[in-house]
Amino acid sequence: MKVIIAGYPKTGTKSLTSALRTLGYTVYDYLENFQFLCNDWETVLTEGGNSEDFYRMYNGVDATLDSPVFVFWEELHRTFPDAKVILPIRDEDKWIVSFKKQCRQIDDHMLMKFYKFFTPTGRRYQAYTNTWVTAALGTPLKTAFHKTPVNELLYRTRYRQHNKYVTEVVDADKLLVYQVKDGWEPLCQFLEKDVPETAFPHANVGGTFFRDNMETHPVLLRMKNEMITMLSLIAVIISFVIFLF
Repeated sequence: MKVIIAGYPKTGTKSLTSALRTLGYTVYDYLENFQFLCNDWETVLTEGGNSEDFYRMYNGVDATLDSPVFVFWEELHRTFPDAKVILPIRDEDKWIVSFKKQCRQIDDHMLMKFYKFFTPTGRRYQAYTNTWVTAALGTPLKTAFHKTPVNELLYRTRYRQHNKYVTEVVDADKLLVYQVKDGWEPLCQFLEKDVPETAFPHANVGGTFFRDNMETHPVLLRMKNEMITMLSLIAVIISFVIFLF
């Protein structure tokens, strides 16, 4: 592990994922943590874990971020003490607006609702999300067809406390407090990388991550294929019943 992103969701994490991959890092973002480490994270979130668990989970991965990593960034840093820590931040008022908008985007995404309710991968994804949200933010999501509860006072308080704590406990030479609007220069200087010739990526603007990745990400494609299989099976059963009667 070379880089640990300690920031909350909606602080530019998807842009950082794209930027780090451009710089040559292997990155586990939210869906990769679910895809490859769901069992491990469910155990950590419900029973606990230790450095041996985190080493096994992330040995060979260059960087990780988003949920539920931002909750356990310190334990990861104890496991990989040579890793650098990046704390992406943004104005608190803009952050909470963006966070609430992301929740609405997910709530209103009808296809994801059906995936999370009717497919095996989707149901597990929903359960996994409920587990980390309850552990990190204290507000369970209930089911795929319920609106996401957003306790603005609680989220603001935890966001503020989290950022303050990270800046207090990480050695200055290992920490970059970063805003994605600052682009490549401070990030590359901190990571000792050459600045790419390409423009700095800006991903998930407006909370469109799921819509943008529906046809490309393996996790979402698996949900799609499971839904197609389920609908095909239902169609066969209905046809068979009609034939019989």
